[in-house]
Amino acid sequence: MTDPCLDTEGPDSLGFGGSTGHTRRHPPSYAGRRIGRYLLIEPLGAGSQAVVWRALQDQPVPRLVALKLLVPGRQLDPRSIARLHREAERGARLAHPALLPVEEFGRDEGAVFLAMPLVEGCALDEIIAQRRRRQQGRAASGGHWLAALPEADYDRALARVLARIARALQAAHEAQIAHRDIKAANILLEWGRAGRAYLIDFGVGRDLDVATAEQLRDGAGTPLYMPPEKLLGRPCDEISSDLYALGVTLFEAATLTRPFRVPEGMPRPLWGPYLAELRPPRPHTVRPGLPAALAAIIDRAMARDPQARYPSASALAEDLERFAQDGGDRRRPGAAHSGTPRAPGDAPRGPAALRPVEPDAALRARAPEGRRSPPPVPGRPADHDPALARWVRLGASQPA
Repeated sequence: MTDPCLDTEGPDSLGFGGSTGHTRRHPPSYAGRRIGRYLLIEPLGAGSQAVVWRALQDQPVPRLVALKLLVPGRQLDPRSIARLHREAERGARLAHPALLPVEEFGRDEGAVFLAMPLVEGCALDEIIAQRRRRQQGRAASGGHWLAALPEADYDRALARVLARIARALQAAHEAQIAHRDIKAANILLEWGRAGRAYLIDFGVGRDLDVATAEQLRDGAGTPLYMPPEKLLGRPCDEISSDLYALGVTLFEAATLTRPFRVPEGMPRPLWGPYLAELRPPRPHTVRPGLPAALAAIIDRAMARDPQARYPSASALAEDLERFAQDGGDRRRPGAAHSGTPRAPGDAPRGPAALRPVEPDAALRARAPEGRRSPPPVPGRPADHDPALARWVRLGASQPA
């Protein structure tokens, strides 16, 4: 099976363009190069548009920073430059301890960059991989402390980490910014036990107050973390999509398993409708010892019906904080809470919102007021595409 966890920093015809981030690095000769007041030391990560470098800022005070630099093939592309500039502008509008400020946007001899504080730590996807290796008896020396915790302690620590991320996401939404690429790889944790967590990379973010109808269906992001309505290219509520993606991240971190995979050899154009057909396994069936309260949080965040999801990131944070405090002993999520709804007129969403939803009804994503989705095609995508139906049958016959 193919892992559809691929970065996309710009839409292609179906919104799944981009690279895995391991092949489009700057040449090794870039190490030691000076760009503005920064000296490049080593690459930390790469995507289809840019590479993030550890760099030394030598003035006014010497310190290490993270420098996001457009890859050579993008440094003359007006759209890529504009995208990085918008990311810098959004960074200047964000104010939360778990969001890294953009300190400078600039150009130097053709290089286009932005500078941010450097976090010395580990991405959540790496921590998940470390914990998986430990459970398989293949643990290497070192690693992040979170990966080595006993299950009960791990669950509560994980809830604290993602509650902090949800609070940061709420701050972004209140600033009218959607992240659109929330995933384990975009959450950084400092090394120490008191280390803080950060939500990074607003590279495909969107200004919610100026989104056009075309932008509402462009599909930028990472397919694995997209809700069904976005995978099908329908106009969607980006706030709800962010919350779904955070739910997928919680599923992955709690169970050490990604909820979706794609059959080997499936053509890219079929990924969206194929993934939209799938229903994730219930979290407790993947990890039988998972606390019921944490499983219920995951189920609600990942509801196929956008209206059954959490109404806001702060509401999700409240349930995670409650679980982190008492392990879910006192009450289950979904009861009345003080979370701020997404928009005026949103109905309260309590336990009744968790009822099973018919597939066709779930995919009739409710667009924000004034933006209506096109009429749904009767039946499911596989019912109308024989090629897709064959892949659906193949995927069902393969082991998870």
